[in-house]
Amino acid sequence: MKKFLKDLEKELIDLNMNDSEIKEILKDHQEMIDEAFSEGLSDENVEKKFGEPKKVAKELFNDQRQEINTTNYAKKMGSGKTRKYNLLESYDIDESLTEINIALISEDVKIYLTDSETLDVYFRKVSDLKSYDISFKNGIFNLSKNKTINILRFASLKTPKFIIELPKATVLNKFNYKTVSGDVELTGIETNELVLKTTSGDFLLNGIKFQEGKINSVSGDFEGSDVVGETLKLTLVSGDYELDNFHLSSKFDVSTVSGDVELTDSEVGETNFHSVSGDLEGKEFYPTKIDMKTVSGDVEIYNRDKKKTIEIGRRKTISGDIEIR
Repeated sequence: MKKFLKDLEKELIDLNMNDSEIKEILKDHQEMIDEAFSEGLSDENVEKKFGEPKKVAKELFNDQRQEINTTNYAKKMGSGKTRKYNLLESYDIDESLTEINIALISEDVKIYLTDSETLDVYFRKVSDLKSYDISFKNGIFNLSKNKTINILRFASLKTPKFIIELPKATVLNKFNYKTVSGDVELTGIETNELVLKTTSGDFLLNGIKFQEGKINSVSGDFEGSDVVGETLKLTLVSGDYELDNFHLSSKFDVSTVSGDVELTDSEVGETNFHSVSGDLEGKEFYPTKIDMKTVSGDVEIYNRDKKKTIEIGRRKTISGDIEIR
């Protein structure tokens, strides 16, 4: 598939498309190819589904110069935060909204609470709405990219964007979000179970409440404030985790390769920090107990309130520095 991408790039250049558009197209196609392989497709099957580079380039060129027709899908224009968006779906919450499942690829998404009693989904810069599966049934809301259509269609020239507005009183049993490279902003979400997974997309968290949380990132970053929970299992490869006013009543498990964790004005329960080269930095960070195991990662915790004692458990490192004061 490397030859496909190289040939596609050549065809796009021949059509006089600009460098930024070509870069975005190649990035999107690489993500779709990776996604196809992860689903178990062979080289031959993937090549057949993408087609000839010359034809793909021509389709993309025509798509760029045509107005996207969303008349059959847009019901009205939004206002306020959604002013530049079209309304895709509006669900009357005549039953409890108990679960949200989202699985996307490169889409940017904002989710927050409003005074409305409906669940509203807005979109912008989406070239093909049919490539998304969206539903609300038996209290479960689902939004996902149709994987079959995804590898048959061509990459959009612009990053698709969604806004999801939830009723203010929403308390979920489960909130499950998976993305490859899309950026996500979550505000005011309250759920029993929180599951967030990203490859390279970034998450911004504000005012989130949960009981059990799991966060997994390859290279995406997490940052935000006012996050409250009971337990959280945080797994990072090279992504960074930075939160202010973060509170856990029970356990905080951190496993990182080279990603850094930074916490300020935060209190958590028993903490386990395992790292290869990633650092833990805390300022006014008060775990009830902390176990630390690193290869070369540093642990630095600087607190002013000496009345809040921290129990130091296992403390093991090869070449990293550990300082708590």
